[in-house]
Amino acid sequence: MLSSRLAEYRPQILRDEPTFVVPEMQFPLAAAQRLAHARRDAERCGQLTCLMGPRGSGKSHLARYAVQQAVQQQPKLRWGWLTATDWRDALFEATREQHLPEFLHECGRLQLVVCEDLDRAIDDPQTGEMLVGWLDALRSRDVRILMTSSQSTGQLDHLPPRLISRIHSGLTARLAPWCHASRLDFLQQWALAKALPISSELLDGLIAQHEPTVRGLATAMQRIEHGFQRGNAAPTVANLERWLQTAPDSQALSLAVIAHEVADAFQVTLTGLRSASRQQVLLLPRQCAMFLAREVARWPLESIGDYFGHRTHTSVSHSCKRLKELVERSPTLREQVQRLTERLRQRCG
Repeated sequence: MLSSRLAEYRPQILRDEPTFVVPEMQFPLAAAQRLAHARRDAERCGQLTCLMGPRGSGKSHLARYAVQQAVQQQPKLRWGWLTATDWRDALFEATREQHLPEFLHECGRLQLVVCEDLDRAIDDPQTGEMLVGWLDALRSRDVRILMTSSQSTGQLDHLPPRLISRIHSGLTARLAPWCHASRLDFLQQWALAKALPISSELLDGLIAQHEPTVRGLATAMQRIEHGFQRGNAAPTVANLERWLQTAPDSQALSLAVIAHEVADAFQVTLTGLRSASRQQVLLLPRQCAMFLAREVARWPLESIGDYFGHRTHTSVSHSCKRLKELVERSPTLREQVQRLTERLRQRCG
């Protein structure tokens, strides 16, 4: 079960997307690389590294870069990347099914584990203590751990003292929000890597108009690249605005409309569907809502994640892929998703 989950994430982490380093990332990158490239017999204090910084400061971007470099240098590296919420749910499932020793053994065979968005996974002290036990099991097997969090240990309400102690015993690297010059440098490097003939003046204007997170900037550049390649038109101000426009379907089809339709179809509450709850009854409806938001309305992964329980774009992508697999195996679910798709498209006119 764990191996299949990890296999689903790996293509997303190793995807061919430009990755660049700006000044705010220099020290955190060195910390991440030190961990990712370390030998199995690394000092114990170097086994756990935590990247902390506000949303949009490039934590996932940096962690992905470090893992990609490590895999290039060590092709046989055994590594696993999941969100902290996914690791937590896997632990709960293994405990419920009485397979915890086997699960910990499987985790212990990895050389590097990435645990993304720790702050989104801990909603009670019990969960925190469970993660402490998991971290201790990994460390006892010399597994190197890279964690990310948008909040510091002092800002997390349900973080138990033992987990704080484990994080502080390792290395913590903090990322600052990118300055305007770094954002511009990021866009210029991307344009150069993709051979997009965009002037610095146009890129500068793009920063002012678009969400200034790393994911937001990357999404903007992907849309520009797609528009440029499809239309073979010069990247003028007018063309950039057209390429960056939200797709017509998503203008007419809001996430609220999609959520209401799915909640009615599955007979669950809208509040539950949008929550961070991991109740089993909400799992399939939420995956369906995310899938429809992505496939029918073409909403960005980050926007979908924010709307449905503040999940990461990686978690949304995983949910969409999981829903596709379930649809292939279940004719009943396939018919239900098809009905919802038709209903939503009718609402688009």
